[in-house]
Formats: sequence, structure tokens, C-alpha cells
Amino acid sequence: MPDLSLVPLTALSPEVQHLISTFLNPPKVIPAGCGTSGLPRDWRGLAQVCSIGGELMPAIASHADPTKRILDIVQTKSQNFTLKSLQDALKSLERWDILEDSEPLLERDALLYMERLKKSQETAEGNDYSADAEILTFDDQFRIERGEGKQHYDAFLLYANEDEEFAQEMIENLEKKNHLKLCLKERDLVPGLSFEHEAIMRLISERCNRLITIISPDFFKSPANKFFLNYAQASGIDKRQERKIIPCVYKNCELPPQLTYYSKIYYKQVSPDFFWDKLTRSMKAIQSVQNAQMFTKNSSDSKAKSSNSTKNTPLQEPKKKVEKNPPVETSKAVNGLKNRVLLPWKRRENAELSEKPNKKGEKLVTQDPIPKLPSLDGLDSLSCVTSSANTTTKKSKKNKKFLGNYVKKVQSLLTKS
Repeated sequence: MPDLSLVPLTALSPEVQHLISTFLNPPKVIPAGCGTSGLPRDWRGLAQVCSIGGELMPAIASHADPTKRILDIVQTKSQNFTLKSLQDALKSLERWDILEDSEPLLERDALLYMERLKKSQETAEGNDYSADAEILTFDDQFRIERGEGKQHYDAFLLYANEDEEFAQEMIENLEKKNHLKLCLKERDLVPGLSFEHEAIMRLISERCNRLITIISPDFFKSPANKFFLNYAQASGIDKRQERKIIPCVYKNCELPPQLTYYSKIYYKQVSPDFFWDKLTRSMKAIQSVQNAQMFTKNSSDSKAKSSNSTKNTPLQEPKKKVEKNPPVETSKAVNGLKNRVLLPWKRRENAELSEKPNKKGEKLVTQDPIPKLPSLDGLDSLSCVTSSANTTTKKSKKNKKFLGNYVKKVQSLLTKS
């Protein structure tokens, strides 16, 4: 059985609270001790036993659950009020019915509290706190819980407390409208860091691409701002980063020597749209350069892979096309035969027709004389040339036979004429 005197009232479960409220909220007419002690046997008597002043009684009486309100006040004011103290208060009110019904539930709540306390102590002893050294911001904590790396930022925003209104305007334009990630000391740093300046120095040099400074007379009144400005300049020189610091002049003031030769952005000398656009493009310049470098690297890698693949694959000779049926060159011979035999013969027929008398009895005189027909020797030689060129295939034999018959027909016609 657990010792209830060691268990605080905060271990009381909602179930037990509801049980006690059910018994004590209804008013009781007969006081405890048959009127000798004068304590009401309801929530009013519990308030007196718990030493709650009369100034709080009207507020408790108007509450929907007066008993729960009393227990909440006791938990807030007194840390020494335990579950044993609650049992003693119920005994003073002579509420034996509540004690009998709540005793096993109180013991159960006490056991659960002891188990949770023991488990938390074991967990605290077995925790590995090495990861705490890498957690500088709330973003780091969120990413490490998800198994991701540390958070990197586009810029660390450094400004004076008097220029907080303009800093909020800058956060609105850069983060919400242009989706850049800024780091702010008051917003992002986790509490409990042993040395805040060291954490900010690590963020500026390792996690943030730029340092945006809101320049004003109040900015240089802060020794911390001067220190971080000098540190960022030294970090940029050490890492050979040309544009580590982006000075944004919000209010004109005398600049220190280290900012005299920097290219600055003046808020009040240009239009607000131009100012935010110029600041955003200067922030995104490093991203475009990194993307271009990645693209160049990927293209060179792909070219190297393709060249290696061509070197490893052997050269293959182009395949020669094999023609199954090579064409026979007979078109030239046939065309020559047509020009030498067919065309003159056609012209002869046209000439004979033109010499026939017309209706008046006059003969038509042709202008072109009829050329002589080729000799039989020429036709024989032509047919021989054609036949010799086509002796290799069946088609050439058919052409030879056709030409022979044609020559005979031409000879017979010439002899008749």
C-alpha cells in the first residue's frame, strides 16, 4: 500500500475529482459533529478546512463545480497538500461515504504517480545530451526530432530594439512574400543556452548565408551589434565570402569605417517596392549561383558518362544491303530503240496522211522531210546489244524475243513500202 502522505494533490485523477464533487457540491443542512464543530458537510466545509479566505467564497459559489475550484486553488497555493491531507479533510467533515468510495481510487492514483516518477528519473539518467550542443534554434529541435539535419538560414537579421517595427516589416516581405528563411535572436534561439553570444556567432558563421543589418543611430549604441558586425566581417574574410554583410540603411547616421566602402541599400531614398525587390534579389543571388554550379556539374558528369560508354563499346561496321533481284539496265536500250524506230515510223504515217487530197483536191505539203529509217544492220546490232545486256535473267529473254519480233515486223513493213 503506497504512502499517500508522499503523493501530492496533483496526482489526483479527474475520475476521483468528479466523485468528490458529486458528493460535496450538493448543500448539506446538518453540520459535522452534530453541530458541535460547525463545519458544513459540503464544499463550504472543505473550503474552511483548506484555509481558503472568505473573499474567494463568492467566486467559488458562482462556479459550476465549486469542489473542483477549491481543489484547483489548493494545488496552486500549497505544494504540501497531499492525498493524505485530502483524506484528513474529509474525516473532519465526517464524510465517511466519500472516504470509503475513494480509498481504492486514491491508492491507484498514488501507484501511478510513483511509477511515472520512477520512469522519469530513469529516463533522465539514461538521456544522451550530446545532441543539445547542436540545437541552437527551435527549428533545429524540430528537425532533429524528425531525423533531419540542422537548420540553415538565408540570413541572420540584426537590428536595434528601437527599430523592431521596421524589422517586422522586413520579416513580412522576405519570409511571407518571398519565402526566405531568416534567423532572429528573440524569436528563434532556444532558451537555456549557456553563452548566447557564442550561439549567435555559430549561427552567423556556419548556418546563415548573409547578415542583414538595419542601420540606424540606435544600432551602433548596442555593443553587441558592433561585436557581431565585426565578427561577420572577419568570418566573411576568413571564408573568402565577398558579400557576407548586407547593410540596409533605415535611418541616416554616421557609419563606422568598416561599413564605409560597403554597397548599401537606402530605404528612404528609393521606393519601397524597389527596395524590397533589390534586397530579395541580393539574397537569392547565392541560390542562383549554387543552382548554376549544380547544373554545370551534372552536365559534365553526364558527358563523362556518355564518353566512357562510347569508349567501352566496340565500333561496328555498317551492314551492307544485299539486293535479292538486282535491276537490269534495259531502260536505256529500250528508249534508244523508241527514238530510232518508233518515232520515225510515226512521223512517216503522219506524212502519208498529210499527202492525201482534201475536199478541194489539193494535196497538203509537209514542211518536214521524212527522215530515212535506220538500216537493218543497226536494228540487228541494237537488238543484239539489248539481248546481250539481259541474258542473265528471265526478263531479259522476254525482252529479246519481243525486240526480235518487233524488228521483223518493221522490216516487213519497210519492204512493202
